[in-house]
Amino acid sequence: MELRNKSDDTKIIAAIGCLLTGMFLIWNIATRITDIYELKLDAETCNQVKTRGLMPSADCVVAAPFRPGLGASGYLELPDGNYIQISPVAANQTNQSAEWSASMKTQFWAALLFWAVTMALLLSAFRDKE
Repeated sequence: MELRNKSDDTKIIAAIGCLLTGMFLIWNIATRITDIYELKLDAETCNQVKTRGLMPSADCVVAAPFRPGLGASGYLELPDGNYIQISPVAANQTNQSAEWSASMKTQFWAALLFWAVTMALLLSAFRDKE
């Protein structure tokens, strides 16, 4: 068995870079997945949400993507993709999450591609040399 050469070292470094890039892409997807909550809002917040495109029920209950923050407040995702900070009266998780966007799906497949390249580079660097 021969010692590794400079080409193999370059492949290992490239494999580490591909592995980290894939991990970053998956982390980016995970940070953008938002659970759907059923939120009971006070009258002021209800009116504010109506002006921004959401349609709460008559008793100011809305089901929307919501990220709980510290304390009683959190971030409500609006239809245009922006977030506003609100303090709902009550928040019940619905065990659903928002659909993946096209960019999230693209990042997922790119991460898988980077990990496949990682495996190929490591296999070529560590295969038996005869």
